[in-house]
Amino acid sequence: MNSWEKAYRKTDNLWGDRVDRSLIEYSSLLNDGDPVLDLGMGEGRNAHYFAAKGHPVTGVDYSSSAVRRCQELCIESGFEMETIVADMTQFPVPSSSYSLIIISNVLNFFHPDEIQRIIQKAISGLVVGGMIYIQAFNRNDPAYARNEKMAKKVDQGTFYREKNDTYIHFFTLDSLLDYFTGFEVLVVTESYRLDLTHGEPHHHGIIEMLVRKQAG
Repeated sequence: MNSWEKAYRKTDNLWGDRVDRSLIEYSSLLNDGDPVLDLGMGEGRNAHYFAAKGHPVTGVDYSSSAVRRCQELCIESGFEMETIVADMTQFPVPSSSYSLIIISNVLNFFHPDEIQRIIQKAISGLVVGGMIYIQAFNRNDPAYARNEKMAKKVDQGTFYREKNDTYIHFFTLDSLLDYFTGFEVLVVTESYRLDLTHGEPHHHGIIEMLVRKQAG
């Protein structure tokens, strides 16, 4: 059993119910019926918001427990969305298919080579004028200092955690923007936030980004 499946089985709601604020603020940029893809959706806190607004939503997560909980919440709330259990690095994102792709608080948990593949698939999956939303930890996150002491550094900002055979990567703003040359930047912020959505109160260093694909 992988570490994420274990985490989802330990609690009824791992990440809370709060929708990422920028997704609410910029949701009006979507037209009625525009399709949405949420990669690494967890229990679906962001995906549910768009499904409830009538968008066709596909949500993908590696944890079958998270996907099952997302399905249950859809039934309870009376809306529908497609849910898929899959590894993000292997999931075949169909090209030119989505108006919004969400990758929230998930890219940190991959090796940089995998991060690049995931982002390139997402870019290919956008229609012209489509948007990618990313939220990710930066190097001000307290976990960065902890991993410097406890894990093996394998690349700039990347650590290998032998105990659970996983990688964790911490972005800089420039390193994340570099993936989106030629995109229109709608939102880009860095912040240090108190997180009250899950577990004991704790802080994160956060990069939040919303970019839009241009023609050409």
